[in-house]
Amino acid sequence: MPIALFVLGLTIFSLGTTEFMIAALLPELAESFGVSIPAAGLLISAFAVGAAVGAPAVALLSARLPKKTTLVVLLVVFLAGQVMAATAQTYEVLLVARAVTAVAQSAFFGIGAVVAADLVPPSKRASAIAIMFGGLTIATIAGVPLGAFLGQEWGWRAPFWVVNGLALIGLIGVITLVPPHRSAEEASVRGELAAFRSGRVWLGLATTALSQVALFGCYSYIAPLLTDITVFSAGVVPVLLVLFGVGTLCGSVLGGRFADMNLMRTLWVGMVISASPSRRSPSPRTTRSSWPSR
Repeated sequence: MPIALFVLGLTIFSLGTTEFMIAALLPELAESFGVSIPAAGLLISAFAVGAAVGAPAVALLSARLPKKTTLVVLLVVFLAGQVMAATAQTYEVLLVARAVTAVAQSAFFGIGAVVAADLVPPSKRASAIAIMFGGLTIATIAGVPLGAFLGQEWGWRAPFWVVNGLALIGLIGVITLVPPHRSAEEASVRGELAAFRSGRVWLGLATTALSQVALFGCYSYIAPLLTDITVFSAGVVPVLLVLFGVGTLCGSVLGGRFADMNLMRTLWVGMVISASPSRRSPSPRTTRSSWPSR
């Protein structure tokens, strides 16, 4: 496989880490800015809105632009947003920074996948995209727990600077090692929007959206849930996040193999398992009724 694929994977690792690590830093952020945990959770919402609204817009506006150039510009915007976040002195500035980085990150995901697929012959495109997005899986296993550890030891700004350093390495790698996009296909806004005429596309989008809402509704507040509801110490949170990442990796591998055998059955079983409630809910021993509110 071309080394450019692994450069894209490293970049995806840094971009994915900045998205997910915020969930592990909510207590530190809430304390630093004097806001409640729910208010700190809006930093995750801002990222989601930026990704949902900004990324499709960027994809449409850059449809006719060189893909490599677009990736470089997106990484520069991401770096600027990360610096803005790491140096934010107010909650509002950090909120804007999260939205800015989300636009760049999610647009990079989509355009990067096109570039990754174009780096290899058609028979190896699936593997190429899997290698690139392997960086996202590694982010859940290593990046997020590392971000939680750094945040606990050196403050919440430290993980942002570390991610920025990794993204800078990714930018240099994209500039020097990723070749120009070779696809001869003409892209247009009308062509990009044509896919939304299909009911199957809307069904797939709705299923994905609902399943991810269920997942991230819990994951977004995983740090306070672990420390206040299940009463784990803060130092154990990075370890538990590693376990979550390992579970994600195992699920991705097993899910892919089962899907090759029977796609629809795998989807149904996966959704039923995800929706199954736990038999016992732990009783909270402590609460955050004393959390400051805005």
